[in-house]
Amino acid sequence: MAVAVASTLICLAPAWLFTRHQLRGKRLMRGILTLPMTFAGMIVGFLMVIILGRAGFMPQILERLTGEPLLSGTGYRFPGLILAYLYFEIPRATLTLESALRKVDSRLENAARSLGANRWQTFRLVILPGIRPALISTFALTFSVSLGSFGVLLVLAIRRFTLLPLEIFTQYIAPPTDVGVAAAMSLTLLTTAFGAGVGLRRLARQGGTGV
Repeated sequence: MAVAVASTLICLAPAWLFTRHQLRGKRLMRGILTLPMTFAGMIVGFLMVIILGRAGFMPQILERLTGEPLLSGTGYRFPGLILAYLYFEIPRATLTLESALRKVDSRLENAARSLGANRWQTFRLVILPGIRPALISTFALTFSVSLGSFGVLLVLAIRRFTLLPLEIFTQYIAPPTDVGVAAAMSLTLLTTAFGAGVGLRRLARQGGTGV
């Protein structure tokens, strides 16, 4: 849930830039931003090892600058797992919010500005209520994807801590296997994802037309 909330909030900025500003290299920026969507979860996990592992290039750079291998091994801890999931989810959230922002009637913004609202007030009082269904839909999308993903977990978290998708995989594959337990966990995960999806979609409809 934390990943879904964070990715939804973080992606408001790039989505806003893509829709409201003419930027040089916008296509290249969008291409770089959406690149993680082509990666499997295990690849994202290995990238985090390369960046923030015990011998990752970030700790090596920081050691040269400070004399201490700062952030060494962070990729194997919970903060590294969160960063990997964010890298995996941010493209999906950005594309969803960008589409929603393009549908906001610019006349509403102009009316708010003509009445004396500054940019922050216009964004808070006009834009955010207008894309509320999209915000909920984005949260639902990122939550459901991160809920069922275990490739990142398999690389970064195995034998350190576990989450339900990884536990299901372990119960089904690793000896001694217990298919019954794996099936029960899978049903729990399915029920959680389905219930969250239905509830969030109803909430989005109450706020207007979703994306």
